[in-house]
Amino acid sequence: MSKSTIHMSAQKQKSLQEIYDIIHLNRGTEQVCKTVQNINGVEIWTLVYEKFFFRNGSYASLTIVLTEFADNQTAVLAASGGGEGIFNFSWFAEQDYVNSCANALKECGFETTQF
Repeated sequence: MSKSTIHMSAQKQKSLQEIYDIIHLNRGTEQVCKTVQNINGVEIWTLVYEKFFFRNGSYASLTIVLTEFADNQTAVLAASGGGEGIFNFSWFAEQDYVNSCANALKECGFETTQF
């Protein structure tokens, strides 16, 4: 199994609902879970998706945690892909998956950060 994680942050340009709508339009992606919480003024969205990749004949999953406090937003994107065959090759399916979502978030004003 391979994995890839990206951390991002932004000053609020769009609401988390608008960001969710943009992410959710990603073709070929099936939503597995969505939860929305508000804890002490911090809005937290947890989104889980999966997508089938023909090149390795298996699914990759993508978990996204979006948070918003005041005008600060963060996103953590974690993708993992089930490899195929004796050597468990994923052929970078999880990396493509996480990058496609990161690119959508960049259009919403997010930038990659180091945590």
